[in-house]
Amino acid sequence: MSLTLVTGCAGFIGFHLAEYLLRAGQPVVGIDNLNQYYDPALKQARLARLQAQAGFTFERMDVADYEVGHDQQQKADLVLAVGILHHLDDAHARALMRTAFAALKPGGRFISLDGAYVDGQSAIARALISRDRGQSIRTPAAYHAIAAAEFGTVDGQVRTDLLFVPYTHYIMECVR
Repeated sequence: MSLTLVTGCAGFIGFHLAEYLLRAGQPVVGIDNLNQYYDPALKQARLARLQAQAGFTFERMDVADYEVGHDQQQKADLVLAVGILHHLDDAHARALMRTAFAALKPGGRFISLDGAYVDGQSAIARALISRDRGQSIRTPAAYHAIAAAEFGTVDGQVRTDLLFVPYTHYIMECVR
């Protein structure tokens, strides 16, 4: 059975990803530092729902501090960081990439999805992205450069059709 590591598991997106995977029978290691970004009581309530499900393990820590045991069985097939990278400065984002690389089995994948700035972007999309609370929204090339420092295979695509409002996402897949 494959193992998925979900970063920000007590946040809105991470919680729903982890819950979906658990309902599908996938074991999940959830990582969250339970910071004040969202109401801590809301995060605790989400976490309690996840902890009530079989197959869920929680690690309260910063993603950059996660350490994988030497047992190959503990390594993940997939690391998900949806809506995370644009909240991390470059040094912290590089630390997340090191963590993801170490946490993955050979052939495992790291997937991220974040807002991005691109040339020719809709003025509305740029305005919405610039108002995001994440202070490190990047261009696709900048996201790629951070990931390429750890991963040999980095692919990405810009998507503007994922929401009903103009918004530019960058989806990145890195393979160990």
